[in-house]
Amino acid sequence: MGKLQRIDAASPGTPISRCSFCGNEPLDDGALIAGPNVFICDQCVAESSDLLDDAHAIETVEQPDESEDQEGAADRSVRRSVFFRLLNEADVTSLLTMDELIDQMQEALVRFSSGDVVQPVRTVIAIADKGPFFGVMPAYIRQPAVLGAKLVSVFGENANLDLPTHLATVLLFSPETGALVAVMDGRYITEARTAAVSAVSADLLAQDEASVLAILGSGQQARSHLEALDRVFELSDVRVWSPNSDHRAAFVEDMTPTTAARLVGSDSAMQAVSGADLIVLATSSSEP
Repeated sequence: MGKLQRIDAASPGTPISRCSFCGNEPLDDGALIAGPNVFICDQCVAESSDLLDDAHAIETVEQPDESEDQEGAADRSVRRSVFFRLLNEADVTSLLTMDELIDQMQEALVRFSSGDVVQPVRTVIAIADKGPFFGVMPAYIRQPAVLGAKLVSVFGENANLDLPTHLATVLLFSPETGALVAVMDGRYITEARTAAVSAVSADLLAQDEASVLAILGSGQQARSHLEALDRVFELSDVRVWSPNSDHRAAFVEDMTPTTAARLVGSDSAMQAVSGADLIVLATSSSEP
């Protein structure tokens, strides 16, 4: 067998190569496995493993010790390794679009309401009084069978460390064997899914001609909700208010190129919501 070599896309001086199977270049933080005149990306490695795998993630093979009587031989077994995919935030954002997510959330809500989904109330562990918490949210879809769980942590003080206040990891398991199938960064999934569900709900509940959107807050949820609602409604005006004028100005500057609507900052929450057709409350602030 020829020698295999890992080539990191981010390594200085690395020539730009494409996967010989899918034809794509690796992501900035991805890699290629190079062989004699051939390259394969991590995505194609994962898909190849899936194709080679069968419904049994663990296979046990009896190997009796020839030096012992078969009746007294110890139970020896060889277990196949369980392969799983690891998707970081860059992988997830490159694969998941808001349009697709809105459609999937609409289907998920229908299936949940019809009883096709088993989803118990989440388990929450408080890390400190009125402080951070850690939550576990498992779910099972009966048909087609899907099994998974989201682990989420909420640490409000992370904002002072320039870290996201909401962090999450999504785990997927084989519903046939219980073997781990994928580990995905869940921060963006949580952020975008929340906005996508709001878009589905607003599409059903709001007036068809709704065109004026007010957003109270200027963080990640505010940004995601503008992205999601802009896909469901023909917005003409978007007003954003935040108690922090610098955050409000940054929101307007960053999000103006993403929407055809007129995006302006408001001096007060009342000014933002007055006459609005849609109101997004995307802040944990208790005032005003």
